[in-house]
Amino acid sequence: MEHRKWLEVLKFLEPSELLDTETVCRALRHLCSTDEVWSCHLVEAPLPNMSYKESYHKQLSPSFLVHIKESMLAITNVRTLEARSVRLNAPFTPTSFGAWVSVPKRVVYCGGVHAGRYMATSFLINIVSLQVEKLPDMHTTRAGGGLEYYRGNVYVFGGDNGDRQGRPYGDLQAGEKYSLHRKEWTRLPNMNSPRRSFTPFRHQEKIYIAGGGGANNEVEVFDTATEQFLPSPYTIPFSNRLASCFIIGNQLAVLSTSKMTIHNLETGVQVGERSLPSRSDWYSPGGTVTWKGKVYFATYYESDLLAVDSTWEVSAARD
Repeated sequence: MEHRKWLEVLKFLEPSELLDTETVCRALRHLCSTDEVWSCHLVEAPLPNMSYKESYHKQLSPSFLVHIKESMLAITNVRTLEARSVRLNAPFTPTSFGAWVSVPKRVVYCGGVHAGRYMATSFLINIVSLQVEKLPDMHTTRAGGGLEYYRGNVYVFGGDNGDRQGRPYGDLQAGEKYSLHRKEWTRLPNMNSPRRSFTPFRHQEKIYIAGGGGANNEVEVFDTATEQFLPSPYTIPFSNRLASCFIIGNQLAVLSTSKMTIHNLETGVQVGERSLPSRSDWYSPGGTVTWKGKVYFATYYESDLLAVDSTWEVSAARD
């Protein structure tokens, strides 16, 4: 493969994956250390007299949480909790109940409802230049889907497509993924349960999916390596509710309405339970950011920034 093509491929690897690739051979070690590759992982300017790779490790991983409401983009640096808001311009089309996920230096925004129509549109937003790129449409129209990012792919599951068929909502089981490298959507296997408005969580190569409107009591586990759903040992004591799930250490927690249940990550056995301030919107359509042992997220309707720590204490991040 030509030198230039290798660089374009390597730009889609995560920092940990670049470090692993460096060990393959001398040629890849050289390519994986170039400023052009590591600049993709820097949102801030590089530090003086340092390579981009050195600057990245000095600054640690840039961690930004984004919230989008209509055409307003709010960007929070979870390392400093500093926030700024800007207005998005065309070709971005604001929708209600869209969902999004952060990828290196950018955000992928999918679906929603616009002028009464359910959308299959998707956009790539650069949070530095604020340039918006229209991506190919998803295979399925959807609002309130659950998104997660891993290794150059954006995974989207479920949502509502407005096809009621006598039901309150048109809850979906369908999933698909977008390849940032190939710039295309491909279909994934259906979930066991239809669900909308839920926050998935990736741990290593697996994506955990729990709760959501229309959902049953099962926590579903999607394996990104095989692109199949695995047998799941988890059940939760509530269903058909907007929810988020998080993993810290060897425990998985599901937050919904006024309760958090905590489960052993390996066995699925419930090992604890916490009361939460009662609310219907623990769902975080922009996903989560993990920084220094805390999981940061923004709830949908109020966009307030919250954090969960290793003791499973939920608090306002800026207090």
